[in-house]
Amino acid sequence: MKRDKLRTELHMLGRIFRLYHQFTGGFWFVVVFHAILQVASPFINLYFSARILNELIGNKNVQLLGRYVLLTLTINLVVYLLMQGIEKLKNIASEKIMWKEYNSISEVFLNTDYENLGDPSYQNKKRYYLERIQMEGGLCWRVIGNVQNIVKGAITIGTAIVFAVPAFMPFHGSTSFFATRTASILMILLLVGASIYSVCLNGRQVELDRKFMKEFMLGNRSFMYYAGDCMDYRYGKEIRLYSEGQMLVEGMKKVLDIDRLGKRGLLSGFYEAVKDGLGVLLGGCVYFFIGAKAIAGAFGAG
Repeated sequence: MKRDKLRTELHMLGRIFRLYHQFTGGFWFVVVFHAILQVASPFINLYFSARILNELIGNKNVQLLGRYVLLTLTINLVVYLLMQGIEKLKNIASEKIMWKEYNSISEVFLNTDYENLGDPSYQNKKRYYLERIQMEGGLCWRVIGNVQNIVKGAITIGTAIVFAVPAFMPFHGSTSFFATRTASILMILLLVGASIYSVCLNGRQVELDRKFMKEFMLGNRSFMYYAGDCMDYRYGKEIRLYSEGQMLVEGMKKVLDIDRLGKRGLLSGFYEAVKDGLGVLLGGCVYFFIGAKAIAGAFGAG
């Protein structure tokens, strides 16, 4: 059952990729190249700042320092200009795809059978889709964002591993515990374990958000109905003549379910706090580990 579902989802994803490519040729190349440039920018500064710092502490070769600074500025300028140009192309292509998506879904709503217009389940599906567009930008932006995140994540992990290999190699010129193989293994296990836990936590949060959206579809549709009456100037006279303002406000409060909204906000805040706290804790552990190895003489300060 799960295998069939996965096969169906992969087939749909393939259709989306092909469809977007037909809308704008070279679209995926632009998206991937933009993600690569976003990843490259911080690593360029990391690499050259380390070289500059090591040279300042060590030989203090002015010519070499000038060369590092010039390379840093030049490469950053080139990457920045490329990112601006590529981002412009990506935004133009994304807008084209988004409007085609809007047009296609509008045709579905306009050409649907008349009986669907009074069907609550159809209206709930319509409201669910419109809310996803308002909150996440629709399928277009989600697909683009996910592709960029996958590319950025893969390249970041690969590049970070290359940069981090020397930091986890054992150093036999010191008696410090942090220079041993055991310390490196423990740190790697900590990073891997925390990463797996963070992924599981994020998956749980996504599932809760989906459940929340489904539970509140009917309430949101009712709320938008009340809100539409309140904001439509044509109903202003009737609302004032028959003192309907309080009734509309009470109706909105009833369908909105503020208590559940508050609980959902607290739960979402808890997950975000745990993930952010975990990130800060891991960052501190890594800085401490690297600093301790540098003090032990395993590598330079840069």
